[in-house]
Amino acid sequence: MSITYLKNLMVATSCWFNALLAGWPDERFSSRAYRWHVNGKCSWPMYLIDAIFFFDPDHCKSSYEGELIGRFRHRDYR
Repeated sequence: MSITYLKNLMVATSCWFNALLAGWPDERFSSRAYRWHVNGKCSWPMYLIDAIFFFDPDHCKSSYEGELIGRFRHRDYR
């Protein structure tokens, strides 16, 4: 399996999990956790996710910013 394949599976799982929890189906859960933090709803999901992805500083914030500019869309849709 390639790294790209595994990354795609992780992205799909994150979007699926977010949709399962009544979130937007095309948003990663990390992005949603950052939105919750910024909007004052709750911060613990962002802190937990960022701790899990300790090797990726500000993972949730980066995910949110990526959603805003469409970084995660396939290159054919950019």
